[in-house]
Amino acid sequence: SRAVSPQLVKAGYDPLTAFATIGLIQRGPYALAVSSGLAVASVPQLIEYARAQPGKLAYSTPGVGSVHHLTWEMLTARTGMQLLHVPMQGGGPMLVEAVAGRIPLLLNSPTASLIQLGESGKLRFIGLTGIERLKQLPQVRTFDEQGLTGFEAYAWWGLVVPARTAPAIVAKLNSALNVALGASQVKERLAAEGVPEKRFATTPAEFAAWIRAEHARYAKV
Repeated sequence: SRAVSPQLVKAGYDPLTAFATIGLIQRGPYALAVSSGLAVASVPQLIEYARAQPGKLAYSTPGVGSVHHLTWEMLTARTGMQLLHVPMQGGGPMLVEAVAGRIPLLLNSPTASLIQLGESGKLRFIGLTGIERLKQLPQVRTFDEQGLTGFEAYAWWGLVVPARTAPAIVAKLNSALNVALGASQVKERLAAEGVPEKRFATTPAEFAAWIRAEHARYAKV
């Protein structure tokens, strides 16, 4: 929300200056899934299929202006696909429509429950928007591996505080956050949300740089 929401509505604050960053909790890629009835097994196959039927193939998102929606916009701009966007009121209906085959495309965090839908054969995973494969879905190739070099999009969570917070407090909170994120129970919970084991942006400065980069990237979209 720090990178996307202020681009779409007048937030009343500058997300790049209003907060002091503590650290990133974690980031995880989105999985591109298709309904079992759609005869595509890779991102290049999807691109070919969609280009042959411009405007006919539909994808759903949790809503207009969601990160999911903007990631699809990045993808279609990159590939030339013309897809039909069907916004939903949240992620639940999006999954229902994909499993039923009525809206065959979706991007979502590869949570444990979503992975179970893939294992049951109700969905087929054909790509990941991260730069590396996930331990949870080791057989699923990244977009980068499938020819979309450098394509990345992530769900991410982090901690920030008001910009006036004393540096000593920021440092103490960062230390406590990193200790918590090293706990086995926290690691297991994050893994269930579809994030990698490898940490990213563990310092306040690194997290601030990540927010600036995301803000600039989604501003273009």
